Amino acid sequence: MAGPDPKIDTLRSLSPLAERFAAVYAELAAIDSMVEDAFERLKRKIACKACSSAHRSCRSESECLAYLEYIGGLEEQMGINELSAKRDQIYSRLDPIVTEIARIHARDLGDLALKANALASAQSHFWESAPEDLEYIDILCRDLIENICALAGVALAAKELARRRHGSPQTDCKA
Repeated sequence: MAGPDPKIDTLRSLSPLAERFAAVYAELAAIDSMVEDAFERLKRKIACKACSSAHRSCRSESECLAYLEYIGGLEEQMGINELSAKRDQIYSRLDPIVTEIARIHARDLGDLALKANALASAQSHFWESAPEDLEYIDILCRDLIENICALAGVALAAKELARRRHGSPQTDCKA
């Protein structure tokens, strides 16, 4: 994994509100990679022959419920529930910051880039989906957000998070 994006530091230096947004988003990125790793381990465990055959043999509702209970036990055992709860807690701290950012009036390009990052954090699916899987208006919004951040020289946090999750951002923008 590459070092921190210097553009994130640019975002942090814009204002105290931008600093709060960047700090909480950095926490989210850290916990998110742990959650994704845990889900990947769970997927591998479920893919084992015993689990696959158990899933295929669900012929009744009670068998399916037992299988789901087994998966729930694996999630608990592997710490996924705890990590997901931590991620949800970080999102609950990020939401009021995003709301506060949405309420300010942009005075300059830096403020506009901060607002674009806040919108992107609320619409992260823009970067977790291939462009052809998005609605036309979503493609336009994603392109506008990316271009604002590129023009301001500020990293797009949601795009960076999607890159970490999926190996590369799901974007065709060169920004």
